[in-house]
Amino acid sequence: MALEPRVVKAGGCLRARLETLRLPGALLLTPRELFLRLGLFDERYAPAYYEDTDYCMALRADGYRVVYQPAAVIIHHEFGSAPRRGNAIAAQLRNRRIFVDKWTPALSAQMPPSLDGVLLARDASRRSRLLFVDAAIVASCTSTRQGVSARP
Repeated sequence: MALEPRVVKAGGCLRARLETLRLPGALLLTPRELFLRLGLFDERYAPAYYEDTDYCMALRADGYRVVYQPAAVIIHHEFGSAPRRGNAIAAQLRNRRIFVDKWTPALSAQMPPSLDGVLLARDASRRSRLLFVDAAIVASCTSTRQGVSARP
């Protein structure tokens, strides 16, 4: 089965820059010198899955912020690092254990996995927020298998 590329607009309908815990490696931009200084991607995750999340954790541990940029657009081949989808899922499960073992102290300071806290957890800055509700809805966004579409 050939992998079909798909255009991914970062975050779909989220249009604000915000600090986050991680970004996918397919859409990660960092200075080369910093990447080298932090030790590149941890080889235990090879060939893929969790190396990008691990790197984002290393950035944060070194005092850097990881910032989501909604204007970024890429072409991403999902599961492109594995010959079959089943292999990719097995690698994700294996690498998740490595990641959790390595970062348990840092993870314990984060919000626990929960659907109830997903909106709060997406912004790692934990800043106070102001909600402004306008009287008119300009557009709504929907996510589809082909990407994100907006309609009036």
